[in-house]
Amino acid sequence: MSLLVVGSIALDTIKMPNGRVYKDVLGGSCSYFIHSAQFFHKVRVVGVVGDDFPKKYIEGFKKSKADLEGLRIQPGKTFQWHGTYHKDMNNRDTDDLIFGVLGEFDATLPKKYVDSRYIFLACSQPELQARVLDQAAGSPYAVCDTF
Repeated sequence: MSLLVVGSIALDTIKMPNGRVYKDVLGGSCSYFIHSAQFFHKVRVVGVVGDDFPKKYIEGFKKSKADLEGLRIQPGKTFQWHGTYHKDMNNRDTDDLIFGVLGEFDATLPKKYVDSRYIFLACSQPELQARVLDQAAGSPYAVCDTF
């Protein structure tokens, strides 16, 4: 089995209902997928972060035994989401989005990823998600996290 995840890796700033603020915490649905899927299978990763992305998060990806050949580190800012959660924690407001290097990311799959049988298209631009599917060989089973 080959499992591929492509999409957003972020630095989040989160305001909690009690007033506490968490700055530059690991975010992005690609990141969450890497850490949860590791319990079932090694994950191939395609994503982009800026040169501001903390090395401790990359080390965390490595500990999960993710294949990081498709992770790009480019000059510039990592995608950022800033949000405020409401008291019920079910609702939140997006205060700011900074696309950074994700805004220009082309999601070219490494040659050895093209045969991935299962693909999770983590939250990212629909055009980027479509490009990934165009590169995939055969008929992979794909699941998509949409905006």
